Amino acid sequence: MEFITIPLTFGIVTYGIYKLFELIICRKERIMLLEKLDSFACANIPDLSAVFGKYRGANISFTSLRVGSVMFGVGLGLMLGFFITVAFTNELGHWSQTFGYSSRFLQNLIIGGSVLLCGGLGLIVSYIIERNTQNKD
Repeated sequence: MEFITIPLTFGIVTYGIYKLFELIICRKERIMLLEKLDSFACANIPDLSAVFGKYRGANISFTSLRVGSVMFGVGLGLMLGFFITVAFTNELGHWSQTFGYSSRFLQNLIIGGSVLLCGGLGLIVSYIIERNTQNKD
């Protein structure tokens, strides 16, 4: 089975990179096609703008805000988890005896939980910022 993993992984990664480049390069083409389709006024096509909204051209992209917020949250979570484990090192030994887990497992649990918690809070903050920005427009 191991003889197929390396070529399969290489093929999947290559295909993913190809599709990513195709997605980025063909964006303007897709927008032009949408604008061209919008200019055709066909009587047989129902008006779905009430359901999906009108196409308003290029929207403001908040991708960098989302990525930055998640990265900030993950970094903050790592620091918070580290400081919690350092502050409660003696108590982790007591808790590991009480619950039957190793202290290393409890350290990983605290750090992982704080990373996920702060990363999620970063996404919530970016959502609130996006919502407020879109409401102003």
